[in-house]
Amino acid sequence: MNILLVDDDRFVIAALEKNIDWNSLGITGVFTANDIKKAQEIMAENSIDLLLSDIDMPHGSGLELLGILREQGNSIPAIFLTNYADFSYAKRALELRSFHYFLKPIDYPELTKIISQALLEVDPDRQDSSNTLSKLWYDYLIDRRITYKALISDLNKLLPFEKGIPSFAICLIQFTGEKLSGDRGRIAAQIRHIMESIFGSSFSSQGVLLPYQADDYILFSLIPVEEDAYNTALRPLVSELYYALSQEFKTSLRLFLSSEKKVNEIPEVLDSLINMCSMPFDEDTNVIHVDETSVTALLQYVDAHFTEDMSREHLAELFYFAPDYITKIFRKETGMSFKNYIIEKRLDLARKLLQNTDDSVRDISLKVGYDNYSYFTRLFKNRFGVTPVEFRGCGN
Repeated sequence: MNILLVDDDRFVIAALEKNIDWNSLGITGVFTANDIKKAQEIMAENSIDLLLSDIDMPHGSGLELLGILREQGNSIPAIFLTNYADFSYAKRALELRSFHYFLKPIDYPELTKIISQALLEVDPDRQDSSNTLSKLWYDYLIDRRITYKALISDLNKLLPFEKGIPSFAICLIQFTGEKLSGDRGRIAAQIRHIMESIFGSSFSSQGVLLPYQADDYILFSLIPVEEDAYNTALRPLVSELYYALSQEFKTSLRLFLSSEKKVNEIPEVLDSLINMCSMPFDEDTNVIHVDETSVTALLQYVDAHFTEDMSREHLAELFYFAPDYITKIFRKETGMSFKNYIIEKRLDLARKLLQNTDDSVRDISLKVGYDNYSYFTRLFKNRFGVTPVEFRGCGN
């Protein structure tokens, strides 16, 4: 296999040649060029499997070079090296389906991993580990054919997990299906390529992208999360993922992102995210973060507004939880259904008002959320064994 290194700085070229063990990567030919004209000449005369290029160069940028190659129908994987964290550069690199966007100074071990992952696209034999990983997660999460213990045992045997199994954020990708046509396998490959460009080598080696419901255009991804990197690194990149997918497929979509989860927590969280897909699309909400803070906010809102008219559907619109999932939240967090939780809160408040105020029973009924006095009285008696009037008369 052959690689082409393009950089106008000869010291960078020399450092790349010296600091990367090309033979261990299966690369036998390392070609070099200091501008895009020379790079084009080399590619016209030789079979090049991977492009590693600087972006800013005096006589044409690396982005221009890849643009020319893409116009020619060349799908070569490309890795860009640059001194600048420039969003416009990153955006153009994604549009050109680059494999990775790598900032200098160069971390050679990290760059070696990225090159190894890029070579998966041109060497089918390297795909075995990736295919095995996808099958394991499919059997665990979709077919439910293997146990958690079996999954962990098999993951530990794979090279990408030799230093341990990370936590994952679960990202659900839901398309409307409008104008999204073509082979589903090809579409999934495009999405994975974009995700590898954005999330880097850890996703390339340990991440997973699987179709969940092909007919409904729903896929899910497991994104490895380094310790304490969820808020600082991952969340901002998900917005970039949404933008890249929107540009690539030109159709409406939305992303649901969980907080980082241990492997044993993933099945339940995935089921919860799938439930949320029943929510109507909201054009103003494209990336929906679903984590513990969302559940806390939901419970706090209910505790502050339980005397008002409230339904699961209303809460679903506010917090982007499917109505059925709201029921599950209340069962898990309170041990009660949503309806019974509201009744319990209202009756407890009514009891306190009967004890501590001179308000009439009818006024208290209205204050706690019941305009039907008879219904309120019946609920109160079922809960406390006496009517509100009897309760107050007993001096409770």
